[in-house]
Amino acid sequence: MRAIEETDALLLSHMRPYALADEWGADRRDVLRLFLLATRFGMLDFRWDLLCPMCRGARASVPSLSGVQQQVHCEMCNIDFTANFERSVELTFPRIPRLDWSKTVEYCIGGPTMTPHVVVQQLSRAR
Repeated sequence: MRAIEETDALLLSHMRPYALADEWGADRRDVLRLFLLATRFGMLDFRWDLLCPMCRGARASVPSLSGVQQQVHCEMCNIDFTANFERSVELTFPRIPRLDWSKTVEYCIGGPTMTPHVVVQQLSRAR
Protein backbone atom coordinates (compact mmCIF):
# COMPACT_ATOMS: atom_id res chain seq x y z
CA MET A 1 0.00 0.00 0.00
CA ARG A 2 2.85 2.39 0.80
CA ALA A 3 4.19 1.99 -2.76
CA ILE A 4 0.84 3.14 -4.16
CA GLU A 5 0.60 6.08 -1.76
CA GLU A 6 4.11 7.30 -2.64
CA THR A 7 3.89 6.86 -6.43
CA ASP A 8 3.09 9.82 -8.69
CA ALA A 9 -0.27 10.14 -10.44
CA LEU A 10 1.15 9.44 -13.90
CA LEU A 11 2.34 5.97 -12.91
CA LEU A 12 -0.88 5.32 -11.02
CA SER A 13 -2.89 6.09 -14.14
CA HIS A 14 -1.63 2.86 -15.78
CA MET A 15 -0.74 0.43 -13.01
CA ARG A 16 0.48 -2.86 -14.49
CA PRO A 17 0.25 -5.75 -12.00
CA TYR A 18 2.89 -7.95 -13.67
CA ALA A 19 5.42 -5.12 -13.84
CA LEU A 20 4.75 -4.25 -10.20
CA ALA A 21 5.05 -7.92 -9.18
CA ASP A 22 8.44 -8.09 -10.87
CA GLU A 23 9.54 -4.88 -9.15
CA TRP A 24 8.35 -6.14 -5.75
CA GLY A 25 9.71 -9.66 -6.22
CA ALA A 26 6.20 -11.08 -5.79
CA ASP A 27 4.30 -13.77 -7.68
CA ARG A 28 2.64 -12.26 -10.77
CA ARG A 29 -0.65 -14.14 -10.37
CA ASP A 30 -0.91 -13.19 -6.69
CA VAL A 31 -0.50 -9.49 -7.52
CA LEU A 32 -3.04 -9.76 -10.36
CA ARG A 33 -5.52 -11.45 -7.98
CA LEU A 34 -4.94 -8.66 -5.45
CA PHE A 35 -5.65 -5.98 -8.07
CA LEU A 36 -8.78 -7.79 -9.29
CA LEU A 37 -10.00 -8.14 -5.70
CA ALA A 38 -9.39 -4.41 -5.15
CA THR A 39 -11.74 -3.68 -8.08
CA ARG A 40 -14.54 -5.56 -6.31
CA PHE A 41 -14.20 -3.27 -3.31
CA GLY A 42 -14.07 -0.09 -5.41
CA MET A 43 -10.44 0.64 -4.61
CA LEU A 44 -9.34 0.26 -8.24
CA ASP A 45 -10.88 0.20 -11.69
CA PHE A 46 -9.52 -1.70 -14.65
CA ARG A 47 -9.42 -1.20 -18.39
CA TRP A 48 -7.99 -2.75 -21.52
CA ASP A 49 -5.34 -0.59 -23.19
CA LEU A 50 -4.37 -0.98 -26.83
CA LEU A 51 -0.66 -0.31 -27.12
CA CYS A 52 1.06 1.12 -30.18
CA PRO A 53 3.72 -1.34 -31.42
CA MET A 54 6.21 1.50 -31.98
CA CYS A 55 5.97 3.79 -28.95
CA ARG A 56 4.15 1.34 -26.61
CA GLY A 57 1.78 4.12 -25.51
CA ALA A 58 -1.88 3.37 -24.83
CA ARG A 59 -3.69 4.65 -27.91
CA ALA A 60 -7.14 3.40 -26.97
CA SER A 61 -8.60 2.31 -23.68
CA VAL A 62 -11.85 0.45 -23.07
CA PRO A 63 -13.57 -0.92 -19.94
CA SER A 64 -14.37 -4.33 -21.48
CA LEU A 65 -12.89 -6.69 -24.05
CA SER A 66 -16.00 -6.34 -26.18
CA GLY A 67 -15.03 -2.71 -26.76
CA VAL A 68 -11.62 -3.54 -28.26
CA GLN A 69 -11.42 -2.30 -31.84
CA GLN A 70 -9.38 -4.26 -34.38
CA GLN A 71 -7.92 -1.19 -36.10
CA VAL A 72 -6.26 1.53 -34.00
CA HIS A 73 -4.45 4.74 -34.96
CA CYS A 74 -1.49 6.18 -33.05
CA GLU A 75 -1.38 9.93 -33.55
CA MET A 76 2.11 10.26 -32.08
CA CYS A 77 3.65 7.75 -34.51
CA ASN A 78 1.13 8.46 -37.28
CA ILE A 79 0.52 4.77 -37.95
CA ASP A 80 -2.48 2.47 -38.08
CA PHE A 81 -2.14 -0.95 -36.50
CA THR A 82 -4.20 -4.04 -35.83
CA ALA A 83 -4.84 -4.99 -32.22
CA ASN A 84 -2.95 -8.16 -31.37
CA PHE A 85 -4.05 -9.65 -28.04
CA GLU A 86 -0.65 -11.17 -27.32
CA ARG A 87 1.34 -8.02 -28.03
CA SER A 88 -0.82 -4.92 -27.93
CA VAL A 89 -3.72 -5.47 -25.52
CA GLU A 90 -2.91 -4.96 -21.86
CA LEU A 91 -5.00 -5.01 -18.68
CA THR A 92 -4.19 -1.97 -16.54
CA PHE A 93 -5.61 -0.56 -13.35
CA PRO A 94 -5.91 3.18 -13.91
CA ARG A 95 -7.67 4.76 -11.03
CA ILE A 96 -7.82 5.05 -7.32
CA PRO A 97 -11.06 6.97 -6.65
CA ARG A 98 -9.61 9.51 -4.21
CA LEU A 99 -7.20 10.91 -6.80
CA ASP A 100 -8.03 13.74 -9.22
CA TRP A 101 -7.45 12.18 -12.65
CA SER A 102 -8.31 15.36 -14.56
CA LYS A 103 -4.72 16.54 -13.94
CA THR A 104 -3.11 13.40 -15.39
CA VAL A 105 -0.97 14.19 -18.41
CA GLU A 106 0.55 11.74 -20.87
CA TYR A 107 3.97 12.75 -22.07
CA CYS A 108 5.43 12.32 -25.53
CA ILE A 109 6.93 9.11 -26.78
CA GLY A 110 10.40 10.34 -25.90
CA GLY A 111 9.78 9.88 -22.18
CA PRO A 112 11.55 6.90 -20.59
CA THR A 113 8.37 5.48 -19.03
CA MET A 114 6.68 5.41 -22.43
CA THR A 115 9.55 3.67 -24.25
CA PRO A 116 11.47 1.38 -21.88
CA HIS A 117 12.25 -0.86 -24.86
CA VAL A 118 14.28 1.91 -26.54
CA VAL A 119 17.88 1.88 -25.35
CA VAL A 120 19.46 4.48 -27.65
CA GLN A 121 17.95 7.08 -29.91
CA GLN A 122 19.84 9.39 -32.23
CA LEU A 123 18.79 12.14 -34.62
CA SER A 124 20.75 12.79 -37.77
CA ARG A 125 20.62 15.70 -40.19
CA ALA A 126 21.08 15.45 -43.91
CA ARG A 127 23.75 17.77 -45.26
